[in-house]
Amino acid sequence: MRTREGHIKRRTGRVWFAVGFALLVLASLGLAAGVGFRGLSSVAQAYEYSTTITTSTTTTTSSTTTTTTPTTTKPGKGCGDKNHLHERRFECKITISDVSKKEGDSGTTAFVFTVAVSGSPLSTVTVDWATGAGTATPVLDYVPANGTVSLAPGVTTKTVTILVVGDTDPEPNETFFVNLSNPSPNAYVLDPQGVGTILNDD
Repeated sequence: MRTREGHIKRRTGRVWFAVGFALLVLASLGLAAGVGFRGLSSVAQAYEYSTTITTSTTTTTSSTTTTTTPTTTKPGKGCGDKNHLHERRFECKITISDVSKKEGDSGTTAFVFTVAVSGSPLSTVTVDWATGAGTATPVLDYVPANGTVSLAPGVTTKTVTILVVGDTDPEPNETFFVNLSNPSPNAYVLDPQGVGTILNDD
């Protein structure tokens, strides 16, 4: 704009506004006629609204993996865990009892031996058995026999019955045996021999 003196009068102004973290300085701005600070404010607002700040959110998803470990046998809980047959402490221990009885004067008397396993079998346990002579004579003093004992899961004892022949002959006490052998892979024989003692009653 020109004055009467012919000089150009400049309108200077300085407007500060922040967009984000930037400082914009308008210095020595020659404003056209009719444009005031209100117009300048509108320009600033338009510039501010035209600036878009984009933020992003990262979501982390965690997942859990479950690993199943084979159950191991614990003392008193069972034996013969098929996952640990290479470890004797997990195998079923087989034992057999001893029996002492009078033979009787005639007929036969049953001598009942108990075959037992430690704990409760988690799988079927088998073991072979057979009579063996001691001081007693097979057939004359007892009936020879053999067989296999099978203990299903949860079964801890089975019996083996041997018949002893009675007579009236005075004689000392006599013995015979029931021997265990060939256990199944999930067991071992801890006590391999049951002793049958025939007590003289003549």
